[in-house]
Amino acid sequence: MASRTNGWLFLFLLGLVRAASGQRLTITAEAGQDATLPCESGNESEITAVMWIRPDLDPDHVFLFRDGHFDQHHQHSSFRNRVDLRDRQMKDGDTSLILKNVTKIDTGTYECRVHQRGVQDRDRFHTSIHLEVSVAQSCSSFLLVDVGVIMLQLHQFWGSLLLWLLSGSTKDARMRTLSGLWQPAGAPCSLSRSDGGLTGAVE
Repeated sequence: MASRTNGWLFLFLLGLVRAASGQRLTITAEAGQDATLPCESGNESEITAVMWIRPDLDPDHVFLFRDGHFDQHHQHSSFRNRVDLRDRQMKDGDTSLILKNVTKIDTGTYECRVHQRGVQDRDRFHTSIHLEVSVAQSCSSFLLVDVGVIMLQLHQFWGSLLLWLLSGSTKDARMRTLSGLWQPAGAPCSLSRSDGGLTGAVE
């Protein structure tokens, strides 16, 4: 009876270990920053290979280390010269990945797989990281030009540039027209008058 109980306890603990190994974390970063995707095997056995992939891409390889060197042959082109291990010596099983200068298209789920000498396939370390990249809204200044054109530059989430061109007989008329007409619902910018001209601000 005791032997059977110990057997069930062992299987239960093994399940907990594997669940922890397959956990999914969420990392957030702003566009332009470097993002660190954590991955630590916690096993002192020699690391023979480290593979970072993003399953939704083709090819899906983000970073690959094997046979003592970094392999870029099958790496997705968007990650070329943008990824590296946080610690190339991989001390204490640290195989965390640094992704440089992230953009919105880097948002996705990344998987870290670690192969270690003497560790069976079913017990190899594996973890999943979801990276969410946000792009901050910004509203540039409005520029009043004597030739009769008011240009509004609005940088949206996708980095798009919106130009509003309004003409009028006088500067004051153009300002009144812009103040009265350009107030669409949900607009991220508000208009204000200052000594330097007309400016926009993020609400």
